[in-house]
Amino acid sequence: HQEIRLTIRWDSDETFGTCDRLLIKDKVGIMIDYKTGRNPIDDPEINCQSQAYVAGAFQAYPELDEIHFYFIVPVRCRKPLIF
Repeated sequence: HQEIRLTIRWDSDETFGTCDRLLIKDKVGIMIDYKTGRNPIDDPEINCQSQAYVAGAFQAYPELDEIHFYFIVPVRCRKPLIF
């Protein structure tokens, strides 16, 4: 999925976020969010945005057992990324 809008439900509250990429293979998801700034970003394990996106993805795709989340910050990469 590209530019996937995810609804995130916390208790009785609801919000949304738009994650740049969500790849699904069997029961595993890979989420990617690109960042263009130079400021530091917290690692996904403690980043509120990544946690909300992952929660929304689990809610939207209950068949997923795990999700790996990556921030890609091209302006701070020393070598080109090859996919």
